[in-house]
Amino acid sequence: MAGKHSERSNHAESAQCLVHSAALVAEYLSMLEDRKYLPVGCVTFQNISSNVLEESAVSDDVVSPDEEGICSGKYFTEAGLVGLLEQAAASFSMVEDFHFFTSLLYQPHTAGQ
Repeated sequence: MAGKHSERSNHAESAQCLVHSAALVAEYLSMLEDRKYLPVGCVTFQNISSNVLEESAVSDDVVSPDEEGICSGKYFTEAGLVGLLEQAAASFSMVEDFHFFTSLLYQPHTAGQ
């Protein structure tokens, strides 16, 4: 979906799709193992996309990371997560009001200082 939005120059929508994808990967990785340097699931991205919590693994349809064939694509790794976030940042940088989006991206970081 992000690719289709990008083809149509809907860069903000493309970036939001990539953020949601990254949130799904972060949820999966947090189910596997607690790593302090990784995002703690979808909640980490809620300042970027208000409805990203819909990707959270708290519903009845949650899959087990041990199920074969589930979440086995190339993005469901740390490198895949980084790649999705880099793509999202690139899409955000093409948005007309880039400064608005960067303020959202840096808000969680500066809030802790």
